[in-house]
Amino acid sequence: MKLEVKDLSFSYGKTKVLKNVSFSSSGGEAIAVLGPNGVGKSTFFKCILGFLLPTEGSVEIEGRKVSEIGRKELSSYVAYIPQSSLPVYNHTVLDSVAMGLSAKMGLFSVPGEKELSLAREALERMGISHLASRGVMNISGGERQLMLIARALVQNAEILIMDEPTANLDYGNSYKVMETIRNLKKDGYTILFSTHDPDCAMRYADRVLAFSGGRLIRDGEVNKVLSGDVLSTLYSINVSIREVSLGERTYKVCIPTGHDTVPSAGCVVFRGKEVLLVRFKGRIGFPKGHREKDETMEETALRETEEETGIKAEIKDLTPFVVPSVRPGDQRSVYFYKAQYVSGKERSGTGETDEAFWVDRNKALELLSFKEDREMFSSLLSSL
Repeated sequence: MKLEVKDLSFSYGKTKVLKNVSFSSSGGEAIAVLGPNGVGKSTFFKCILGFLLPTEGSVEIEGRKVSEIGRKELSSYVAYIPQSSLPVYNHTVLDSVAMGLSAKMGLFSVPGEKELSLAREALERMGISHLASRGVMNISGGERQLMLIARALVQNAEILIMDEPTANLDYGNSYKVMETIRNLKKDGYTILFSTHDPDCAMRYADRVLAFSGGRLIRDGEVNKVLSGDVLSTLYSINVSIREVSLGERTYKVCIPTGHDTVPSAGCVVFRGKEVLLVRFKGRIGFPKGHREKDETMEETALRETEEETGIKAEIKDLTPFVVPSVRPGDQRSVYFYKAQYVSGKERSGTGETDEAFWVDRNKALELLSFKEDREMFSSLLSSL
C-alpha cells in the first residue's frame, strides 16, 4: 500500500511546526523517525493519521488524500499504536483488542463472536493469548504494548504508526516489542515508529527519516543516513559509531563522546575556481558561526555565511566535514558544508569578520591559519 507525503507543512497558529516534508513508501519496510524533542515527529504522525489537516501540502494513501477519506475507511488503511500507558478502565485484554474493530462495527455496537474470534487470533499472533481474560490494569507495560499492537492488527490496516513503542518499557520488554515490529515488517506491513534511541533504529529499521527544526533533513537507508555527523547534528552532542561483533553478526552502536554546548557550522563556498575566505583577528579561515535554536546545521551554515560575508550560497553536499574546535579543552565540533556561490558581493567588517575575499582555491591552503581547516580543505579538494 503506497503512502505519500507531499510538501507537508503544518502550523499551530503562527508557529510553523512542519516545513515542506516529502517522502513516500510502497510498503513492507520499517521506518524509524528520529529527531530531538519538539521537532514535529508527533505532529507528522497526526497528519498521516488524519487527526490534523496540513496547512500546506497533502498526505495520500493509494493516491487519495487522507483528508478526503472517511474515518471508517481510513481505519482499514492505517492504524495507530500509542505509547503504553495505564488505562482508565480495567477491561479484559480480549475486549480491549476487539475495540480495534469499533470503527467497522458502529458507535453503539457490541463485539460479537466474529469480532472476538479476530481479537483472539491477533492475541495469539502476538504470543499473549494467555492474557485474554486478564484485566488491562493487571498486565505489565510490555504486555500492554503488545496488546495495543494486536488491537491495531484487527483493523487489518497495512500501515502501522507507532509513537515511541518502547517508551517506559524495561530492556527485555523493549526487545520483545521491537522483535514484533521486525516480524510484522516481514509480513508486508509498513511501520513508522518514532524513537529517541538511534541504536534501536540501526538495529530494527530499514530506513530513517531524520527531523530537525521541523524539516526532514535526511531520508534513506539506515547505513547511509545514520552517520556520527548526522547524529551529532540532530542531538547537539558529538557522536561516534562503532561496530561490535557477536558470533557471526555485526552490530553498529552509538557512543556519545562529548557535549556541544554551542554547536557551530559554516560553508566552504566555491565560485568557479575560487573559494571564499574570511580574515578575522589576523587569522584566515572559512565563514562559520553558532547554531541558533531550531536551526539545522545547514541553515546555520548558510545564515552565518551570508551574515558574515554578504554572500548567498547553496549547499551542494549535505554530508559535512567535521572539524574539531581549535580552542584548547573545547569539545565542540564545527560542521563545514561544501557550497556553491549564488549571489551577493563580499563585504567586510561584519561581526567577527574583518574581511571577506575570494582566492584561487589552489592557493587557499597557503593562507589558512588552522591545521584542522587545511586538512579538511585538502580532503574536499581531492574530491573535486
